[in-house]
Amino acid sequence: MRGYIEIAENQSGFQELLKYHKENISPVRVTSTAESQKVHLAFSLCRKLDKGLLYISADSLSSTFIAEDFSFFTDENVLTYPAREYRFYSVEADSNNNTKERINTLNNLVYSKDKKIIITTIEAVAQKIVAKDSFINNTFLFREGLVYEIASVTERLVKLGYRREHEVEGKGQFAVRGGILDVFPFTDDYAYRIEFFDEEIESVRKIDPSTQRSVEKVKEISVSPASEDFAVRESLIFDYLDDYIIVIDEPHQCISSYENAQKDLADSITSALEKQYKLSKKQKEVSYYMESYSKITETDIFTVGFSNLSISAKGLYPQAKVNLPAKSMPVYNGDFALLCDDLEFYLRKGYSVVFPYGNEVRAKQLISQFVSNSIIATFEKELKKAPVEGQVTLVEKTLRFGFEYPETKTAFVSDRAIASSVAPKKKAIRPKGNIRSISDINGGDFVVHRYHGIGVYKGIHQLVIDNVTKDYLKIKYKGNDIL
Repeated sequence: MRGYIEIAENQSGFQELLKYHKENISPVRVTSTAESQKVHLAFSLCRKLDKGLLYISADSLSSTFIAEDFSFFTDENVLTYPAREYRFYSVEADSNNNTKERINTLNNLVYSKDKKIIITTIEAVAQKIVAKDSFINNTFLFREGLVYEIASVTERLVKLGYRREHEVEGKGQFAVRGGILDVFPFTDDYAYRIEFFDEEIESVRKIDPSTQRSVEKVKEISVSPASEDFAVRESLIFDYLDDYIIVIDEPHQCISSYENAQKDLADSITSALEKQYKLSKKQKEVSYYMESYSKITETDIFTVGFSNLSISAKGLYPQAKVNLPAKSMPVYNGDFALLCDDLEFYLRKGYSVVFPYGNEVRAKQLISQFVSNSIIATFEKELKKAPVEGQVTLVEKTLRFGFEYPETKTAFVSDRAIASSVAPKKKAIRPKGNIRSISDINGGDFVVHRYHGIGVYKGIHQLVIDNVTKDYLKIKYKGNDIL
């Protein structure tokens, strides 16, 4: 994806960012940016500097859209780090997907040599977590010849959040049968079988949980914690970052979300006390969030804030400012003739145009329509160098929003702006039916209530009504409305 980095490098504002990084000037505020352009700049900056990237957005929905845009600019496995939902009562059924993603990301930060791209929210990075040293010290290493007492191992696995079962079928489970330990790490797609002779490990094998059969022998495995409650939470994710940069998407929105998260937590604790749930002294007094938003910029990590408008954000005091203007491209609503008129205008002005359009088959169909309208267009599977001036370059994948760089006369056109005019009509898809099980939905999913409309599913919560304790679904609506 070198071509996308070259496009960014040609912007004078991008060169200013590189200069500020070299001079250790941080944080830097970048203004006049457009939606998908911010992802383009963030990707180009971290790869040009050969750094990892922590990209902070205001909320989980924004993170989902940002992840879509990153998938256009890179084929890398982009990690997510969602916020943890604090509960002050137990539930019988709960989705642990957020915990899996959080543990997987922390595990990558500790053990992976790759410089990852991590998408997260301000609430997630503000939440206190276990120290990096504690995470490392509570990670098991199983290798042939090492000596462990099985009873001690099982005791520690339970403390680290693993659940003992008759057979391992899912992540976060383990089983013991004589001198055989099966464990399914949170950070792996396979379970593993460790065979002991007395207290010495004889072999480590990968197994298929669906058949319980061995797949292959491996040299060693690491088993990270399956919970974040095994030690005191006194650190922040920034303490895990080594050779990374931080990008904050719309800092003023992030500050508002950070303040709302703190208020929601205080309201939850107050509500739990009013309902006479038994909260420990630790639950009442522990510090769940970082003390101040400014903690982000107090690190030694190079930090950039992207803003559409020149709006100041309290707590984020930039040491330098960069104007890196981009214009949003129009949405054509299926008007192919209008698209062609705009493309002809751009090409006459000497622009190079990048046009994401799904796959090669669809792209070549569109090229034939462009040719019939006297528009020069080519197709490339990936952009290995900056596009040619005066022509349209179609590439694979999709992009949410189009944008242009007036300074260097480069434009990105979103395929979604025109798809309805050239894509064949699809047959209506018959609904597969209503949700059959609570396992069909995860925390943070949008759900539609028959009478109350669209809300965000927040998990299963336990309530006592008329002296009867039952589990209820919690759905959050706009503002502080809860169902």
